[in-house]
Amino acid sequence: MNRITRKPVKKTVGKKVYRKTFKNPTKTLPRFSFSKSRYYKNRQIASTLSKFSETKYKQLVKVDEQAPVAIQVGALAHMAKFVIGTTPSGWTDFTALGGMTFTQGTATGNRIGDYIYVKKNHLNIQIDMKVADDSNNHPIEFRMIVCKARRAATPVGVSRTPQASLFLDTEADDFGDGTGGINGTDLIVQPLNKRHWFIHKDYKFRMSNTLNPATVGGNSYSGYYPCMKRFSIDLPHYIKAHFDNSDTPTNYDYHWAVVIYARSLDKDTKADNWEVNMRGNTQYVDN
Repeated sequence: MNRITRKPVKKTVGKKVYRKTFKNPTKTLPRFSFSKSRYYKNRQIASTLSKFSETKYKQLVKVDEQAPVAIQVGALAHMAKFVIGTTPSGWTDFTALGGMTFTQGTATGNRIGDYIYVKKNHLNIQIDMKVADDSNNHPIEFRMIVCKARRAATPVGVSRTPQASLFLDTEADDFGDGTGGINGTDLIVQPLNKRHWFIHKDYKFRMSNTLNPATVGGNSYSGYYPCMKRFSIDLPHYIKAHFDNSDTPTNYDYHWAVVIYARSLDKDTKADNWEVNMRGNTQYVDN
């Protein structure tokens, strides 16, 4: 009679073995142009370095009560746009958040040599609705997009800007907030251009205005939607950045963008009754 043989199974009693895992880099890193194995090794090294090396922090530019601007002259839809580091050429209406200039030296916060390991940017974004005197003021619909240009889509000599190519129209052609003939509905409902832009986050939400107690019978708020939204977002880099006669990385495009669009639900009033507050930092290791 034939017997079935089984391989012995190694068991551990009273001890659990955990293995640290990381997200799929093809979905979380737009600059993923090298091997997966190298990426995982870099993340393991960064995790190990964090146990005995100092993680340094560089502050991003503080944003306080920044008001939105119209997407075009005379438009009702409004926007607020931000970018990590300096503003790239041709990117209009963007507020530069800095955080990617690392001065060489021995003081606290300085880089020592020509290389550092940049981990991520951490952003705390708060959108506040302003006080409205009109009790019939309509809620506002928002779309907040966190994105980065794909390296393959921007070769040398080719320049693509968010205001011209962040979206796809109904015929799958590029357009943006600077394209003639578009309005707030286009910016809210149309798909994003993932061929040219890596989309890290795409939030859609609605908010209601706070109301002036002096004009609406003593009530400070009357609405179905919240009057404040707060987001905590990490923008991954996880790369060994090189510096060559410059205080900014020379081997890596670090320009993450945060774009916020807004339209009034009735499409007949300006969607400008809100403001943005932001805090953040860049986290890196220098050994």
